[in-house]
Amino acid sequence: MDISSEDDKNMLQEGYITLGQRIRDLRMSKGLTQTQLAEGILTPSMISQVESGKALPSYATVAAIARKLETPVSKLFEGLTFNKMQLSGYKLAVSHMATGSYRSAQPVFRELMEAEQLDDGIPFKELKLNLAICCRESEDYDEAIRLLTDLVKEYSRSTIKSDQYKLVHIHLHLSETFERNLMYFEALRSAHNARDTYELHTKDPLLEGKILVHLADLNKRLHRYEEANAFYKQALEVYNQLTENVEEIGVLYQRMAELHYAEGEPELCIDLANKAIALLQEAGRITNYRETKRLMIMEQANEENWSDSIAVLLKMATIYAVEDPQKEAGLYLDVAQIYTMVRDYEQCQVYCLKALGLLTGIEQSALTKYDDTALNDRRKLENHRLIGRANLIMAAVYLHRQEYARVIQLLESAIPIFKQQVQLDELYQAASMLTEIVKNGDRNEKAWELITGSHDFLFVHLRRSGIL
Repeated sequence: MDISSEDDKNMLQEGYITLGQRIRDLRMSKGLTQTQLAEGILTPSMISQVESGKALPSYATVAAIARKLETPVSKLFEGLTFNKMQLSGYKLAVSHMATGSYRSAQPVFRELMEAEQLDDGIPFKELKLNLAICCRESEDYDEAIRLLTDLVKEYSRSTIKSDQYKLVHIHLHLSETFERNLMYFEALRSAHNARDTYELHTKDPLLEGKILVHLADLNKRLHRYEEANAFYKQALEVYNQLTENVEEIGVLYQRMAELHYAEGEPELCIDLANKAIALLQEAGRITNYRETKRLMIMEQANEENWSDSIAVLLKMATIYAVEDPQKEAGLYLDVAQIYTMVRDYEQCQVYCLKALGLLTGIEQSALTKYDDTALNDRRKLENHRLIGRANLIMAAVYLHRQEYARVIQLLESAIPIFKQQVQLDELYQAASMLTEIVKNGDRNEKAWELITGSHDFLFVHLRRSGIL
């Protein structure tokens, strides 16, 4: 290997690998010259500086180089050292975080955490928090919880006002991490800790509103609808005191409408949805606007206006066909659900299959397209949720046809998704379908196993929520 300086030789002897060396090795293994690699990205002289360790490129440049070398960005950073230029490496990793590439930043933060000496320009607690966030967004929840719990202990010992403000945010980060790991009761406890700390030390209405909305969302997730509604109303009072807050209030009305939809309160749902639609349209939140409009259509759909409701939903689906196939699939499932309401099971199956075709395509695409962003992880989770919903609706079709073996097969696929995402309403529907099969004389062992597992899961979660 051609080493261009004594520093590089020393670094190799010490077992260090730099980003530049990694790029150079991959470039040479691909048979590319510096000029060929640089084309359309940088000048050849800048590539030379990067490879020799004299310059650290921006995230956009690293991403472009990775594409040219046909390798994931995170692979370029795996096992690297930044001992010779810690602050530059830290800033580069922070820029990766800003673009959502947490897996690329994570090894850099971890290496800096383990360094014997840390550059004075890198705040250690900030470094630990950034690593915790990267761990969370990379689904390493245990490590994220450990790091955030350490930070809670460290900041709790301080009486400095700025540290108490940071402590509120860390409690929130910990709550969000528990939530992402589907540990909703632990998430709720940390959210309450955030609010308690806020009330003692801080005055920041935007932060207060964020805490209250988060508390409401968690209570809604746990089917504590009364508590959720109370927190949403408190958040609304906070946001109403602020100026230029149309967007926040619009999203808040949307969430309140979703709550009343889940509670089966159509009048309140429609009233709040109308308020949300007006504000979201004014704020330019097109996706939220469409989602709220969809919610209102589903709430208003009945046996008299069902065909009009389906027409509007299909029109919305054509818009999403270009920009978001996942949302298009969700709308097809809405259409399928309305067809079950009017007992047109043939059309219900048609739209379920259309949705499943799109969702399966998204799943296959995820296997071949590398994307390490947190947004992509959330889309995968949403894809699984929609697949579970599609299987549940299809099970209703086959239950109507008395094809019980097919019902059991579909619910056997759907129930693990409902448990994983703690979808209690859907799990109850699945258990009810299986119970109907058993009542009709089918003594299928798998059906009994699924019923028992579903009831046990529901009992534990409803009891912990205080509902039972």
